[in-house]
Amino acid sequence: MKLPRFVRDERGQTVTLFALLLPVLIALVGLAVDTGWFLYNKMKIQNASDLSALSAAQKLPDTPTARSTAVDIFQSNYGQAVSISNINFFNQNKGIKVHYEAQLPLLFLPIVGIDGVTITGKAEAVVQFLHQPTEVIPIAIFHTVPLVYGQTTVIYGDNSTVGNFGLVDLSRGAISGDETINMALERWIAYGFKSSDGVLPKTGEKILTITGKRTGPVDKGFDIRIAEGRNRVICPVADFSKAKSSSTVPILGFALFESVSSTIVGTGASETVHIAGKFVEMIDPHAITDPGAGAYGIKSVLLVK
Repeated sequence: MKLPRFVRDERGQTVTLFALLLPVLIALVGLAVDTGWFLYNKMKIQNASDLSALSAAQKLPDTPTARSTAVDIFQSNYGQAVSISNINFFNQNKGIKVHYEAQLPLLFLPIVGIDGVTITGKAEAVVQFLHQPTEVIPIAIFHTVPLVYGQTTVIYGDNSTVGNFGLVDLSRGAISGDETINMALERWIAYGFKSSDGVLPKTGEKILTITGKRTGPVDKGFDIRIAEGRNRVICPVADFSKAKSSSTVPILGFALFESVSSTIVGTGASETVHIAGKFVEMIDPHAITDPGAGAYGIKSVLLVK
């Protein structure tokens, strides 16, 4: 038996089915769009947090400057109208934590009753100081010398007994004799002591001191370096307080000194060499660092979370 036409007509069923599925389709499209919107903002807020923490850590241990830097960098990368929820310092002001949390309004899902989601950005950055250099000179700065960065100063001495620096044996006792020692000192200062010359010193290591009048080779070494425009040198910072009773001194860290001139002052027993210049702060992202290294200006900033 043949059914009536209105029974066989499926056009009305299609419209009804479409009407029933339309909310589901809208919800799926909304879910896809809002998921993309969420992921975009999540990535943007995390990048802003990372940049904020890294930039602020470069200002440590100056916490007020670090805090204002964190806010400025975060806002310039995420939005001027937002503020960081929390900024905390740790590890004796050598580390900073940045945390942002807010409600992200959604675009389509409010149709089905989901108005927004919580997004967060968290980052931690720490400052660590130089543990082992790639090049060093045998001029060890007394750890008691105040390092005022960028200010013209003079380091001077003859050995570990006069002045504010002492001479150290980077060969670890492999050289001897005044002439050999003097030639090595001049070369190490003029061209730097590198891994090709021997094992580079590290913080925590006790290193041999060099005694005797060595103003001549020290002055010549600096004259060569300055004449060639290689003014910046990395110096160990050491505790010479026990140098008179011991042939070794402990290395506490490393400092960067920018030399501009070298002059021998005085004669005979009172002769010293004076090197004018300034201590400089430097951030080296590739530096070999250690949490226990002393804070003497050469540092690396690491993102830990």
